[in-house]
Amino acid sequence: MKIHEFGLWFKSGFSDEGFSWSTTIPPEGFLCIYYDGDIMGQQNTRNFELSTTTWYTHKMRVREIFTKNRKGHYQIGRRLTLEDFEIVENVYRKT
Repeated sequence: MKIHEFGLWFKSGFSDEGFSWSTTIPPEGFLCIYYDGDIMGQQNTRNFELSTTTWYTHKMRVREIFTKNRKGHYQIGRRLTLEDFEIVENVYRKT
């Protein structure tokens, strides 16, 4: 990836095999979602919970059908798809 190629990127992998970058959601492995060089969220491979970040200029808006648990993580229950979220401007970001 060149430094000027920002946008939506995914990083996945397993702890013993390293990581790989992709412009599509990889089918397996730990998943990190990046937009414009900033991490937007992470999904684990054990129970498919999704945690999101809110301190960048953009954030993930997750579909309303998913609920949050006590830790603030979304209960996805399966591998994330592009239809499950969108990247939006974070109007509440503190500067």
